Amino acid sequence: MAKKEENKEANSDVSIEALQGKITALESTNKQLTSENTKLKTDSLAKINELTVQNEALELEKETLEALNSDLTSEKSKLNEELVSLKKPAKPALTKEEYLKTRSTIIVNEQRYAFSFDAPKTLSIKGVPKKTSELIKDKKAMEELIVGRAPFVESVK
Repeated sequence: MAKKEENKEANSDVSIEALQGKITALESTNKQLTSENTKLKTDSLAKINELTVQNEALELEKETLEALNSDLTSEKSKLNEELVSLKKPAKPALTKEEYLKTRSTIIVNEQRYAFSFDAPKTLSIKGVPKKTSELIKDKKAMEELIVGRAPFVESVK
């Protein structure tokens, strides 16, 4: 019986030593896995930060592209309007005789005045561009042009 107890004790010792070896191996594996886990967390956070920066850059680029697209759409609309206006047939130019028959006149100091055939369509009055068709209706402006002897204002009979 003493031998059986010795064998049990020996088996116990071996079992305890084996278990302690396994525990040590498990602790070592646990340390390795913890270290790898920490590294993976660090790498993941770095990658998340990198992707966040890239995402912000993409968002900014998207906003820029949307603004440019809006500008291009507006410019396209303007160009289409201009194209439509260019496609409209131009009014044929009046001959001098036709112009003289149809031109507007104004009476200043009991005398009738009109713009000459070769007068520009737009004049700058005190730095403001005005069409002759508007000026002929403005008695004060016409008086200034007449007193100033503007070469394109003539007396009409």
